[in-house]
Amino acid sequence: SRDPDVVDVTTVQLEDFYFAHGVDFWTETPVGAFFNVDCDGANILSVYIDDSMEKRPETIFVEDGAHCEVSVSNITDTNNDWDNTPIWWVNYTIFHGNDTVNEIISGFSGHQDMISFQRIPDCYFKTLIDYINISTAYTAQTHFTDALFWLINDDSDYSRCDDPFLIERFALTSVYFAAPAMPASVALLSDTTELEISEHSEENV
Repeated sequence: SRDPDVVDVTTVQLEDFYFAHGVDFWTETPVGAFFNVDCDGANILSVYIDDSMEKRPETIFVEDGAHCEVSVSNITDTNNDWDNTPIWWVNYTIFHGNDTVNEIISGFSGHQDMISFQRIPDCYFKTLIDYINISTAYTAQTHFTDALFWLINDDSDYSRCDDPFLIERFALTSVYFAAPAMPASVALLSDTTELEISEHSEENV
């Protein structure tokens, strides 16, 4: 937290820091930043980050559909944002899978100390392969991705991966998100609507 492009420190503050600590604020060795990942209330990763870990990936295992929070300490003194021991700021990216191709989210601890994401269950990518691309599923802002996350968080059984009408439900949801804004009183999809569609389809088989 000593980047002059981000931290606005006056000459008087620098002099006070040197008097208090006996070292120059700009040359003091930064301390490691505490990097933490929690998913659904469980700790997945806790580690201190320093420059020796640059460009070194770390693999974590996250349950399908889990809601996760990534937090990185960006100050060492909560009472005074500038008057603290220098700390490493961290640029990081979370990926889906075992490589660095499918980005979930990126963060920079110099701008924010916490970000959140939800891991998309792999089965949705298999079922909706013709409509959703895993490489852009997290980062694209489209009615398709809005529909996907709605399905993932829908508590009804009709949005499960193994539902035979998931593609049809995805299509209806995509149309809803692609349409102009609708009143809050208009429900997206109801259980009864889906049940009627299912029964009608079964009669035609």
